[in-house]
Amino acid sequence: MIDNQLRKCDNNTDNWRRWTYLEIIQWIVGLEDGRFSNYKQILFKKMKLRNMCGEYLMKMEKIDLETFFGINDFGDICDLWQYIKSLINDENGYFNGNNPNKPKVKVNPLELQDSAASASMFAEHEVDSILDDIIKSENERDH
Repeated sequence: MIDNQLRKCDNNTDNWRRWTYLEIIQWIVGLEDGRFSNYKQILFKKMKLRNMCGEYLMKMEKIDLETFFGINDFGDICDLWQYIKSLINDENGYFNGNNPNKPKVKVNPLELQDSAASASMFAEHEVDSILDDIIKSENERDH
């Protein structure tokens, strides 16, 4: 069912701001010859629930990948975050995550820090509440 919906997607990276959650998922699972395809089901569920769209990619923070979209491998989080930031910052339209001849984009983490004026697509209290719950459960587990 998901695959049928994803096949209909327009993955023209020039139009990423107009993408629905389906195009975002199709783009992600197509990166690096399917490296992130194991997240397809969870991304479908979580992005549909949050009505995710391309314009929200600019409002995301790195922690959103884990907290709200179910990416749990640290390497995957870091690399996917670089791909998202590269997509957003690709002024010349050369981005193509499936192009094996294109060198992997390296992003300086200091340049990616969001300014105080920018905000996540999620309320700060939501993130704080979830982090508090995680810390609480880890403390309970350790005792």
